[in-house]
Amino acid sequence: MDQKDQTTGNGNQPSVYSVYLSDRAMLDAGRTAGSHAFDKTLTTLSAGAIGFTLTYVQIFLKQAVCVRGLGLLFASWACFLLSLVLILTSFLTSQRAFTRQMDINE
Repeated sequence: MDQKDQTTGNGNQPSVYSVYLSDRAMLDAGRTAGSHAFDKTLTTLSAGAIGFTLTYVQIFLKQAVCVRGLGLLFASWACFLLSLVLILTSFLTSQRAFTRQMDINE
């Protein structure tokens, strides 16, 4: 493309196509960043939950208060699963929003 194709009549204003391309690049970068953050978050949460559970079991469940300890352990697992579901929903919604905006721009 030459300079005339990228601008409107006066040479200083960007054309609609160049604005479209910059918006598309921005949306694609946002979608990619969200995907990377999604992977990192799931890995971190999973490793943290496993580490916490193993530590909890080794330290607290060896004592005589196993019944109350098991209730707390199950409650923490339930909260962990709920947080994973909410994070998954958030990231997937974000990815769909980026894709939809790219489709609108088309």
